[in-house]
Amino acid sequence: MSLTSNIQWSPPIETGLSGEAYLSEMIEDHVDGGPSEAHRPGVYVLELSIPATGGLETYTRLWLETHETTDRYLESIVDANRLLYVGHSADVYGRIQQHLEHPNRSTTVAATFPIHHVEDVWFYDTKQAADDREQGHAIDLNNQIIDAHVHCR
Repeated sequence: MSLTSNIQWSPPIETGLSGEAYLSEMIEDHVDGGPSEAHRPGVYVLELSIPATGGLETYTRLWLETHETTDRYLESIVDANRLLYVGHSADVYGRIQQHLEHPNRSTTVAATFPIHHVEDVWFYDTKQAADDREQGHAIDLNNQIIDAHVHCR
């Protein structure tokens, strides 16, 4: 039995992309020409839902439902008020869709903590340019949003 359904999440799963929201509608806030414009190289930031209560034991049990061992940054996630994931792709829309459709084959954090919404997107001319900027965007976010855990590969 999954622990996930017994937890209150912040932000609530049902109001986000892992619930009732549509990626096509959410991505429109980040592109000028509609969702089709989001099939370009870029860096994206996703906010993930985390338990509203529970502490390290709850987070660890959730983590171990998907992974064999815990990671060193799990305590940092527990101490954060928000969990942001920074990624890059040659096709931002397609990659976020993959995260949503296959959470167990997604990033380690998105496999445990449901994707709530698209926080931000920066588009680039090439996948290499997006790859080159991914870490910089993560560092900037980490410096700007003090109460968040910013996760990046």
